Amino acid sequence: MLLGFLSSFFGTMLVEGSLPSMIALGFLPLAWVPVYSTLTRLLDSSSVFVAKYLARFGAGNILLLCEVVDIVFSVVAILMIWLVPVNPVLVLPVYILSVSFLPTLVDLAEEMYAESISRVSETAALNFNATVLMLVPAVSSIVAKPLGSLIVESSILLLILANAVFSAVGLFFRLASLRCSGFVELQVDSESLDKGSSRTPFRTELLSYAPGAALLVPTMSLTSGLTSMYLVIWISQHFENTGEAIAFFIMVGGVGTVFGPWLGRRSIRDYKFSTNVAVCLFVLLVLNLMAFVLALSGYFSFCEKLVFIMLSSAYFFVSSVFASWIYVVNVTARQKRYSGEQFASALGLSHTLSSVCFMLGSWLGLALDVAGDPTPAFMVIAIVLVIPLWAMDFKDELRFEKG
Repeated sequence: MLLGFLSSFFGTMLVEGSLPSMIALGFLPLAWVPVYSTLTRLLDSSSVFVAKYLARFGAGNILLLCEVVDIVFSVVAILMIWLVPVNPVLVLPVYILSVSFLPTLVDLAEEMYAESISRVSETAALNFNATVLMLVPAVSSIVAKPLGSLIVESSILLLILANAVFSAVGLFFRLASLRCSGFVELQVDSESLDKGSSRTPFRTELLSYAPGAALLVPTMSLTSGLTSMYLVIWISQHFENTGEAIAFFIMVGGVGTVFGPWLGRRSIRDYKFSTNVAVCLFVLLVLNLMAFVLALSGYFSFCEKLVFIMLSSAYFFVSSVFASWIYVVNVTARQKRYSGEQFASALGLSHTLSSVCFMLGSWLGLALDVAGDPTPAFMVIAIVLVIPLWAMDFKDELRFEKG
């Protein structure tokens, strides 16, 4: 199942990686960023309802259906380019919009699969979460997205064809693992009807910043939407070859996102979930305050190019490390804190709020002209990060159980 996910995800990220280059090259307007984010996040906002519905079905069957749909849409787009006299630049955005609902289903199904594992073994679930969150950025930001930003400059047809091939490979692996996946789900199926664990006061903790509850990740999504593609586009304007610059900084962020879950997996074993999150939030707060001071002073406009590259790389790397660290802690805490219907509710509400917050952040980033000057964005991010640090309950004793 993991191989199937990575294969399909690689193809999807090839296409996703083409967007910054399409915007930087003038094929798509800058307004595409918030428009596309709005559509995808509106789809994600249905997660609070979709999660409860998907819980009735096997995660493996949902993932198989997603692969088939992705292949069908890819084939249709390829035939449009081959047989119809239409500009491929027009086909690609329509194709991307057509499959934009699939990531929502895949994300929910994958975490439901991991939650099933957690009820068999917390250690196995932690290893699964960390492995997925380490491999996802390695596949996407280090390889697929940079490659997609380069391929789109030469052939949109090749880009879509590659996605179709990798989706087909993913479908093969998912089919091969369906029996094993079904066995895991059947093992815990009787428990999935449980109303949820009594370990936590569900209604009072759900809308809080406690690790695993519904507000922590949406707060991070707001900051991500604020910079989103804007920051890398602003940085790329300082280089002659925008495509290569975008690919490089996406890759740097991807490397950081690989390290984050690895560090988080080690730290979770020794420190409380709340301690892990607080340390990460504090580092991100300091990072953005430093970036704000440097940007406000105009340092980036007159520093040497090598220094600019090093500072930009450091920002992407550090922010990616600690944001992904928070994410693996939150996912693992949610699987431990909740189960059954409570887990579906917590998962769905968190995804819904995350999508809304990312959408709001994306529009705010456009309004603040982050692609032209990111100075205000750094301060807004710092202010937003103070909120969970102030509101978090540090007496929360939830921690990983070794063994």
